[in-house]
Amino acid sequence: MTRETWLNRAIRLIEADYNRSSDTHLIRVPLPHCRGIELYLKDESSHPTGSLKHRLARSLFLYGLCNGWIGEGTTLIEASSGSTAVSEAYFAKLLDLPFIAVVPASTAEAKLEQIRFYGGQIHPVEDPGMVYAESERLAAETGGLCAACWRETEFIAGRVCDRCGAPMEAGLAEPAETLSCEDCAKRPPAWDRGRAAVIYAGAGRGLVLALKHGDRLEAARPMARWMARAGAEALAEADAILPTPLHWRRRLSRRFNQSAELARALAAETGLPLIADGLRRVRPTESQDGKSRGQRFENVRSAFRARPRALASVTGGTVLLVDDVLTTGATLSACAEALRTAGVAHVHALVFARVPLETKDEYEFPI
Repeated sequence: MTRETWLNRAIRLIEADYNRSSDTHLIRVPLPHCRGIELYLKDESSHPTGSLKHRLARSLFLYGLCNGWIGEGTTLIEASSGSTAVSEAYFAKLLDLPFIAVVPASTAEAKLEQIRFYGGQIHPVEDPGMVYAESERLAAETGGLCAACWRETEFIAGRVCDRCGAPMEAGLAEPAETLSCEDCAKRPPAWDRGRAAVIYAGAGRGLVLALKHGDRLEAARPMARWMARAGAEALAEADAILPTPLHWRRRLSRRFNQSAELARALAAETGLPLIADGLRRVRPTESQDGKSRGQRFENVRSAFRARPRALASVTGGTVLLVDDVLTTGATLSACAEALRTAGVAHVHALVFARVPLETKDEYEFPI
Protein backbone atom coordinates (compact mmCIF):
# COMPACT_ATOMS: atom_id res chain seq x y z
CA MET A 1 0.00 0.00 0.00
CA THR A 2 1.41 3.39 -1.00
CA ARG A 3 1.69 6.20 1.53
CA GLU A 4 -1.04 8.17 -0.28
CA THR A 5 -3.41 5.18 -0.32
CA TRP A 6 -2.86 4.56 3.40
CA LEU A 7 -3.36 8.24 4.20
CA ASN A 8 -6.63 8.47 2.24
CA ARG A 9 -7.91 5.34 3.97
CA ALA A 10 -6.98 6.71 7.42
CA ILE A 11 -8.79 9.99 6.82
CA ARG A 12 -11.88 8.16 5.54
CA LEU A 13 -11.95 6.02 8.69
CA ILE A 14 -11.78 9.06 10.95
CA GLU A 15 -14.43 10.90 8.95
CA ALA A 16 -16.67 7.84 9.21
CA ASP A 17 -16.21 7.90 12.99
CA TYR A 18 -17.22 11.57 12.99
CA ASN A 19 -20.36 10.88 10.96
CA ARG A 20 -21.32 8.05 13.29
CA SER A 21 -20.76 9.84 16.60
CA SER A 22 -21.14 13.54 15.82
CA ASP A 23 -24.52 13.90 17.52
CA THR A 24 -24.10 14.66 21.22
CA HIS A 25 -27.53 15.44 22.59
CA LEU A 26 -28.39 18.26 24.97
CA ILE A 27 -30.32 17.07 28.01
CA ARG A 28 -32.43 19.71 29.74
CA VAL A 29 -32.24 19.69 33.54
CA PRO A 30 -35.31 21.26 35.20
CA LEU A 31 -34.56 23.95 37.77
CA PRO A 32 -37.98 24.79 39.22
CA HIS A 33 -36.56 27.02 41.94
CA CYS A 34 -34.33 29.06 39.62
CA ARG A 35 -36.54 31.17 37.45
CA GLY A 36 -34.98 32.52 34.26
CA ILE A 37 -32.16 29.95 34.31
CA GLU A 38 -32.06 26.98 31.94
CA LEU A 39 -29.51 24.22 32.44
CA TYR A 40 -28.50 21.76 29.71
CA LEU A 41 -26.04 18.87 30.00
CA LYS A 42 -24.21 17.69 26.90
CA ASP A 43 -24.34 13.91 26.52
CA GLU A 44 -20.96 12.65 25.33
CA SER A 45 -21.84 8.99 25.78
CA SER A 46 -22.35 8.56 22.02
CA HIS A 47 -18.56 8.68 21.67
CA PRO A 48 -16.90 5.27 22.01
CA THR A 49 -14.70 6.59 24.80
CA GLY A 50 -17.58 8.46 26.44
CA SER A 51 -15.49 11.60 26.67
CA LEU A 52 -15.41 15.14 25.35
CA LYS A 53 -11.72 14.47 24.66
CA HIS A 54 -12.81 12.11 21.88
CA ARG A 55 -13.33 15.09 19.58
CA LEU A 56 -10.01 16.62 20.61
CA ALA A 57 -8.20 13.37 19.82
CA ARG A 58 -9.97 13.11 16.46
CA SER A 59 -8.85 16.65 15.56
CA LEU A 60 -5.27 15.91 16.62
CA PHE A 61 -5.17 12.78 14.47
CA LEU A 62 -6.56 14.57 11.42
CA TYR A 63 -4.08 17.41 11.87
CA GLY A 64 -1.20 14.96 12.19
CA LEU A 65 -2.30 12.98 9.14
CA CYS A 66 -2.84 16.00 6.91
CA ASN A 67 0.56 17.46 7.83
CA GLY A 68 2.41 14.22 7.23
CA TRP A 69 3.47 13.59 10.83
CA ILE A 70 1.45 10.39 11.16
CA GLY A 71 1.97 7.62 8.65
CA GLU A 72 1.58 3.88 8.40
CA GLY A 73 3.31 2.25 11.37
CA THR A 74 3.97 5.50 13.29
CA THR A 75 4.22 4.82 17.03
CA LEU A 76 2.09 7.31 18.99
CA ILE A 77 3.06 8.17 22.56
CA GLU A 78 0.98 10.09 25.11
CA ALA A 79 2.27 11.36 28.45
CA SER A 80 -1.09 10.97 30.16
CA SER A 81 -3.37 8.38 31.72
CA GLY A 82 -6.52 10.47 31.43
CA SER A 83 -9.40 10.63 28.98
CA THR A 84 -7.14 12.05 26.26
CA ALA A 85 -5.01 8.89 26.35
CA VAL A 86 -8.11 6.68 26.17
CA SER A 87 -9.44 8.60 23.15
CA GLU A 88 -6.06 8.59 21.40
CA ALA A 89 -5.75 4.83 22.00
CA TYR A 90 -9.14 4.41 20.30
CA PHE A 91 -8.05 6.28 17.15
CA ALA A 92 -4.68 4.54 17.11
CA LYS A 93 -6.49 1.19 17.13
CA LEU A 94 -8.84 2.43 14.40
CA LEU A 95 -5.80 3.13 12.19
CA ASP A 96 -3.88 0.05 13.36
CA LEU A 97 -1.06 2.15 14.85
CA PRO A 98 1.01 1.32 17.95
CA PHE A 99 0.04 3.44 20.95
CA ILE A 100 1.95 3.83 24.23
CA ALA A 101 0.66 5.72 27.27
CA VAL A 102 3.45 6.86 29.59
CA VAL A 103 1.81 7.03 33.02
CA PRO A 104 2.75 7.40 36.69
CA ALA A 105 3.07 3.98 38.31
CA SER A 106 0.39 5.02 40.80
CA THR A 107 -2.32 5.39 38.11
CA ALA A 108 -5.59 3.65 38.96
CA GLU A 109 -5.94 0.24 37.33
CA ALA A 110 -9.44 1.07 36.05
CA LYS A 111 -8.04 3.88 33.91
CA LEU A 112 -5.25 1.67 32.60
CA GLU A 113 -7.77 -0.99 31.61
CA GLN A 114 -9.61 1.57 29.47
CA ILE A 115 -6.40 2.29 27.56
CA ARG A 116 -5.63 -1.42 27.19
CA PHE A 117 -9.20 -2.06 25.99
CA TYR A 118 -8.40 0.01 22.90
CA GLY A 119 -5.10 -1.74 22.29
CA GLY A 120 -2.82 0.73 24.03
CA GLN A 121 0.38 -0.28 25.83
CA ILE A 122 1.15 1.02 29.33
CA HIS A 123 4.62 2.33 30.15
CA PRO A 124 4.72 3.17 33.89
CA VAL A 125 7.30 5.48 35.48
CA GLU A 126 7.94 5.73 39.21
CA ASP A 127 8.46 9.50 39.23
CA PRO A 128 5.36 11.33 37.88
CA GLY A 129 7.56 14.30 37.02
CA MET A 130 9.41 12.18 34.44
CA VAL A 131 6.48 11.23 32.20
CA TYR A 132 7.26 13.92 29.63
CA ALA A 133 10.98 13.17 29.50
CA GLU A 134 10.27 9.45 29.18
CA SER A 135 7.76 10.13 26.40
CA GLU A 136 10.39 12.12 24.51
CA ARG A 137 12.88 9.30 24.97
CA LEU A 138 10.46 6.66 23.69
CA ALA A 139 9.49 8.81 20.70
CA ALA A 140 13.12 9.24 19.74
CA GLU A 141 13.89 5.56 20.32
CA THR A 142 10.97 4.29 18.23
CA GLY A 143 10.96 7.06 15.64
CA GLY A 144 7.44 7.79 16.83
CA LEU A 145 5.42 10.84 17.75
CA CYS A 146 5.11 12.09 21.32
CA ALA A 147 1.69 13.72 21.61
CA ALA A 148 2.75 16.02 24.45
CA CYS A 149 5.85 17.15 22.52
CA TRP A 150 3.78 17.49 19.38
CA ARG A 151 1.33 19.84 21.05
CA GLU A 152 4.22 21.98 22.34
CA THR A 153 6.06 22.10 18.99
CA GLU A 154 5.39 24.95 16.58
CA PHE A 155 5.65 23.29 13.18
CA ILE A 156 6.24 25.52 10.18
CA ALA A 157 3.50 25.13 7.60
CA GLY A 158 1.76 27.21 4.94
CA ARG A 159 3.47 30.09 3.12
CA VAL A 160 7.16 30.48 3.93
CA CYS A 161 10.10 32.52 2.72
CA ASP A 162 11.59 30.54 -0.16
CA ARG A 163 15.14 31.46 0.85
CA CYS A 164 15.19 30.83 4.61
CA GLY A 165 11.95 28.98 5.42
CA ALA A 166 10.59 31.63 7.81
CA PRO A 167 6.77 31.61 8.12
CA MET A 168 5.05 34.32 6.10
CA GLU A 169 1.63 35.86 6.47
CA ALA A 170 -1.08 34.40 4.26
CA GLY A 171 -2.28 36.42 1.32
CA LEU A 172 1.01 38.19 0.63
CA ALA A 173 1.34 36.69 -2.84
CA GLU A 174 -0.38 34.48 -5.33
CA PRO A 175 0.04 30.74 -4.63
CA ALA A 176 2.32 30.32 -7.67
CA GLU A 177 4.68 33.07 -6.53
CA THR A 178 7.69 32.57 -4.29
CA LEU A 179 8.04 34.75 -1.21
CA SER A 180 11.03 36.36 0.46
CA CYS A 181 11.08 37.72 3.98
CA GLU A 182 12.38 41.23 4.60
CA ASP A 183 15.79 39.96 5.73
CA CYS A 184 16.32 37.82 2.63
CA ALA A 185 15.05 40.55 0.31
CA LYS A 186 17.62 42.99 1.75
CA ARG A 187 20.48 40.51 2.13
CA PRO A 188 19.94 37.38 0.00
CA PRO A 189 21.69 34.33 1.50
CA ALA A 190 24.35 32.46 -0.44
CA TRP A 191 22.13 29.39 -0.90
CA ASP A 192 19.23 29.10 -3.34
CA ARG A 193 16.32 27.67 -1.35
CA GLY A 194 15.88 27.12 2.39
CA ARG A 195 13.39 25.24 4.53
CA ALA A 196 12.91 24.49 8.25
CA ALA A 197 10.68 22.01 10.06
CA VAL A 198 9.88 23.85 13.31
CA ILE A 199 10.26 27.16 15.12
CA TYR A 200 13.15 27.24 17.59
CA ALA A 201 10.99 27.40 20.71
CA GLY A 202 9.25 25.08 23.16
CA ALA A 203 9.68 21.39 22.46
CA GLY A 204 11.42 22.16 19.14
CA ARG A 205 14.21 23.97 20.98
CA GLY A 206 14.29 21.17 23.54
CA LEU A 207 14.93 18.58 20.83
CA VAL A 208 17.79 20.61 19.36
CA LEU A 209 19.46 20.99 22.76
CA ALA A 210 18.86 17.33 23.65
CA LEU A 211 20.61 16.24 20.45
CA LYS A 212 23.44 18.76 20.63
CA HIS A 213 24.25 18.87 24.34
CA GLY A 214 22.40 15.87 25.80
CA ASP A 215 23.93 13.19 23.56
CA ARG A 216 20.42 12.14 22.52
CA LEU A 217 21.50 10.83 19.12
CA GLU A 218 18.31 8.78 18.82
CA ALA A 219 16.41 12.06 18.39
CA ALA A 220 17.96 12.54 14.95
CA ARG A 221 15.64 10.03 13.31
CA PRO A 222 12.27 11.67 14.13
CA MET A 223 13.81 15.11 13.58
CA ALA A 224 14.98 14.06 10.13
CA ARG A 225 11.54 12.73 9.30
CA TRP A 226 9.99 16.14 10.01
CA MET A 227 12.77 17.82 8.02
CA ALA A 228 12.06 15.56 5.05
CA ARG A 229 8.43 16.68 5.01
CA ALA A 230 9.28 20.36 5.38
CA GLY A 231 12.00 20.23 2.73
CA ALA A 232 10.26 18.04 0.15
CA GLU A 233 10.73 20.60 -2.66
CA ALA A 234 14.41 21.10 -1.96
CA LEU A 235 15.00 17.35 -1.58
CA ALA A 236 13.33 16.67 -4.92
CA GLU A 237 15.97 18.84 -6.64
CA ALA A 238 18.98 17.59 -4.66
CA ASP A 239 21.60 15.17 -5.93
CA ALA A 240 23.16 14.59 -2.51
CA ILE A 241 22.98 15.58 1.16
CA LEU A 242 25.87 17.23 2.98
CA PRO A 243 26.19 18.35 6.64
CA THR A 244 27.80 21.53 7.91
CA PRO A 245 31.12 20.44 9.48
CA LEU A 246 32.62 20.99 12.91
CA HIS A 247 36.27 21.85 13.46
CA TRP A 248 38.17 18.74 14.48
CA ARG A 249 38.85 20.13 17.97
CA ARG A 250 35.17 20.68 18.67
CA ARG A 251 34.31 17.36 17.07
CA LEU A 252 36.78 15.71 19.45
CA SER A 253 35.33 17.38 22.55
CA ARG A 254 31.69 16.81 21.56
CA ARG A 255 32.34 13.30 20.16
CA PHE A 256 29.88 13.80 17.29
CA ASN A 257 28.56 16.41 14.86
CA GLN A 258 24.82 16.97 15.37
CA SER A 259 24.42 18.21 11.79
CA ALA A 260 26.06 15.05 10.47
CA GLU A 261 23.69 12.92 12.57
CA LEU A 262 20.71 14.74 11.06
CA ALA A 263 22.15 14.44 7.55
CA ARG A 264 22.75 10.71 8.01
CA ALA A 265 19.19 10.15 9.24
CA LEU A 266 17.81 12.29 6.40
CA ALA A 267 19.75 10.29 3.82
CA ALA A 268 18.34 7.07 5.28
CA GLU A 269 14.83 8.56 5.21
CA THR A 270 15.01 9.79 1.61
CA GLY A 271 17.46 7.43 -0.09
CA LEU A 272 19.64 10.33 -1.30
CA PRO A 273 23.44 9.89 -1.23
CA LEU A 274 25.26 11.32 1.77
CA ILE A 275 28.56 13.14 1.25
CA ALA A 276 29.78 13.33 4.83
CA ASP A 277 33.21 14.82 4.07
CA GLY A 278 32.42 17.31 1.31
CA LEU A 279 33.33 20.29 3.50
CA ARG A 280 36.11 20.88 6.00
CA ARG A 281 36.29 23.49 8.73
CA VAL A 282 39.82 24.75 8.28
CA ARG A 283 40.04 26.95 11.37
CA PRO A 284 38.37 27.05 14.76
CA THR A 285 35.92 29.89 15.31
CA GLU A 286 34.58 31.64 18.37
CA SER A 287 31.09 30.98 19.65
CA GLN A 288 28.42 32.92 17.75
CA ASP A 289 26.57 33.56 21.02
CA GLY A 290 26.13 37.27 21.70
CA LYS A 291 27.48 38.39 18.34
CA SER A 292 25.69 40.75 15.97
CA ARG A 293 24.77 39.67 12.47
CA GLY A 294 27.87 41.28 10.98
CA GLN A 295 30.13 39.75 13.63
CA ARG A 296 28.65 36.30 12.99
CA PHE A 297 29.41 36.51 9.28
CA GLU A 298 32.91 37.82 9.94
CA ASN A 299 33.51 35.05 12.49
CA VAL A 300 32.97 32.28 9.91
CA ARG A 301 34.44 34.05 6.87
CA SER A 302 36.79 31.65 5.01
CA ALA A 303 36.32 29.08 7.79
CA PHE A 304 35.20 26.35 5.39
CA ARG A 305 36.88 24.69 2.47
CA ALA A 306 35.37 22.26 -0.03
CA ARG A 307 36.91 18.93 -0.90
CA PRO A 308 36.61 18.71 -4.71
CA ARG A 309 37.40 15.01 -4.84
CA ALA A 310 34.56 14.19 -2.43
CA LEU A 311 32.24 16.47 -4.41
CA ALA A 312 33.10 15.11 -7.85
CA SER A 313 29.72 13.38 -8.19
CA VAL A 314 27.80 16.65 -7.70
CA THR A 315 29.93 19.00 -9.83
CA GLY A 316 27.41 21.07 -11.75
CA GLY A 317 24.63 19.60 -9.64
CA THR A 318 22.58 20.45 -6.54
CA VAL A 319 23.57 19.81 -2.93
CA LEU A 320 21.27 19.92 0.11
CA LEU A 321 23.15 21.46 3.03
CA VAL A 322 21.93 20.30 6.47
CA ASP A 323 22.21 22.01 9.85
CA ASP A 324 20.25 21.90 13.10
CA VAL A 325 19.35 25.60 13.53
CA LEU A 326 19.17 28.62 11.24
CA THR A 327 19.70 32.00 12.93
CA THR A 328 21.28 34.64 10.68
CA GLY A 329 22.47 32.10 8.11
CA ALA A 330 26.15 32.99 8.55
CA THR A 331 27.38 29.39 8.78
CA LEU A 332 25.19 28.10 5.96
CA SER A 333 26.18 31.00 3.70
CA ALA A 334 29.89 30.41 4.31
CA CYS A 335 29.41 26.71 3.52
CA ALA A 336 27.40 27.47 0.38
CA GLU A 337 30.11 29.82 -0.90
CA ALA A 338 32.75 27.15 -0.36
CA LEU A 339 30.66 24.58 -2.24
CA ARG A 340 30.23 26.88 -5.23
CA THR A 341 34.00 27.32 -5.50
CA ALA A 342 34.21 23.54 -5.95
CA GLY A 343 31.78 23.57 -8.88
CA VAL A 344 28.46 22.86 -7.17
CA ALA A 345 25.84 24.73 -9.22
CA HIS A 346 23.01 24.97 -6.70
CA VAL A 347 22.91 24.78 -2.89
CA HIS A 348 19.71 24.32 -0.90
CA ALA A 349 19.57 24.54 2.89
CA LEU A 350 17.44 22.41 5.20
CA VAL A 351 17.46 22.83 8.98
CA PHE A 352 15.42 21.35 11.78
CA ALA A 353 14.64 24.66 13.51
CA ARG A 354 14.30 28.27 12.36
CA VAL A 355 14.78 31.03 14.92
CA PRO A 356 11.86 33.51 14.83
CA LEU A 357 12.98 36.60 12.94
CA GLU A 358 12.08 38.88 15.84
CA THR A 359 14.02 36.85 18.45
CA LYS A 360 17.02 35.58 16.55
CA ASP A 361 19.60 37.16 18.87
CA GLU A 362 18.18 35.76 22.11
CA TYR A 363 19.47 32.18 22.05
CA GLU A 364 22.71 30.27 21.95
CA PHE A 365 23.20 28.54 18.63
CA PRO A 366 25.58 26.07 17.05
CA ILE A 367 28.66 27.45 15.34
